[in-house]
Amino acid sequence: MLEKILIFIVFLFPLILFHELGHFIFAKIFGVRVEVFSIGFGPKLFKFKRRFTEYAVSLIPLGGYIKMFGDDPLAKETIPLADRDGAFTCKGKWARFWIIFGGPLANIIFAWALIFGVLLSGEQIHEIRFGAISSKTMLHQKGLKSGDVLQKINENEVTGLSDFSPDEEGLIKTITIFRRDESKVISLDMSIADFFREFTENLPVLRRPLLVNISNKEYIMSLSPNSFDWNISIEEMIDRDTSGPLYLHAVQKTLEGYVSLKSDVPLQVMFQGETWEKSMMDLALKGFRSSDLQIESVSMKSPADKAGLRGGDILVSVDGQPLIGFEDLRSRIQAAAGPVRIGYLRSGILGFLEITPEEQKMSGQVIKTVGVYRGGEFIPPRFIEHKSQNLWNSVTEASSETWGMMVKTVVGFKMLITGKMSFKNIGGPIAIGKVAADSLEVGIAYFLRLMALISVNLAIINLFPIPVLDGGHILFIGVEIANRGPLSRRKIELAQQFGMAILLLLIIMALFNDLSRFL
Repeated sequence: MLEKILIFIVFLFPLILFHELGHFIFAKIFGVRVEVFSIGFGPKLFKFKRRFTEYAVSLIPLGGYIKMFGDDPLAKETIPLADRDGAFTCKGKWARFWIIFGGPLANIIFAWALIFGVLLSGEQIHEIRFGAISSKTMLHQKGLKSGDVLQKINENEVTGLSDFSPDEEGLIKTITIFRRDESKVISLDMSIADFFREFTENLPVLRRPLLVNISNKEYIMSLSPNSFDWNISIEEMIDRDTSGPLYLHAVQKTLEGYVSLKSDVPLQVMFQGETWEKSMMDLALKGFRSSDLQIESVSMKSPADKAGLRGGDILVSVDGQPLIGFEDLRSRIQAAAGPVRIGYLRSGILGFLEITPEEQKMSGQVIKTVGVYRGGEFIPPRFIEHKSQNLWNSVTEASSETWGMMVKTVVGFKMLITGKMSFKNIGGPIAIGKVAADSLEVGIAYFLRLMALISVNLAIINLFPIPVLDGGHILFIGVEIANRGPLSRRKIELAQQFGMAILLLLIIMALFNDLSRFL
């Protein structure tokens, strides 16, 4: 937990620093005296003073502020004439605009610089792959297959989850996927919420084509009778476009990996199932199951341990329903209302045990477990190498990507306002901290890209025409120009109260969503 908090602070600190630095630099350019420059709110942990300005790091790292001399528009007349040259509220409209706009502008420039640095240095990007896609999902019905690699959404290249974006109607009309050495365009016409939900439900946990029979003998499934490919998953082999036999090669594990037993002729299997799930059940009826159903170990004093399951047992059913994989076991236990009857094979003999799952609270959800760890081997994440761009290409592509982020952010907020996207999608500091920590596990390039995206979001949010935000101050300047004079004290007070209420409502909503998801 402490590590994630530190990652969150490291992630947020430069975003706040550059935002406040943008205000600070333009204040200095136009001769406004800055009294306080603080990163964070609340009690000051560290501070020092240089000339007129106190620099500080404060306790709550969820923002920052600069306090400019004479920044209260309601107290303009109380400023002595001798001091008005350094007062914010006494400056011209153009100067005040740039001082206020400087914060969001700095965030956009910072986002551009991050993307520019990533492109110039080169990066490794995770392939975005679909896992075992259930035949019940819309994705499968639209033509997607297990193991497909996502390349484009609505003709826009996808390099990470932050690139998941709909068109202005809130739809993902087409996606481009890579399958078996070729790209395919698939028509979807799905909402971003439906697509993202089904995508996350089919995370890329793809099993190596390793099987065990009832006697614990190991086989590798293959498309060829003469050889096997260790990097094509079971799901991809069965959930394929073409029909035809598959072959099971008897293998033995050595220090170098799995090798074929040349004395055994590969077994040929055909499937009659209409879906890949039924084909897996058909395979189980033939006596072969995915090796992830073979228990690697059992947690001590767990429900499984107390019931009598052991490492090496092969799980075959839950409440009489055959299993096709460990994830199938997990989902059935989660859905069970009470004890479950688990079928298993031990030394070729079928047995049954009644087990009562125990409940644990994780990330705000109740998770039911029995305490078994799966065996099997899984295909590791694959990376796409993006070579270093030259200077000019890095400049132009970073500019294009930054502009694209700005457009997507505006479209996203427009969808929230028009009701095309649920307010449940709003995330607060807990959500940002989680995705920041997760992105760093993927790689530094993805971490920096996510930082750039949040920096753009921070810029756009601050430009909302809500009093107390930068956009609200810019709105006041526009009204002042149209009104040919400043607003009355009463109108400014009412606008500030309204803006504070809106801001508090958004903060409460974001925190509520965070707590609902993670606590």
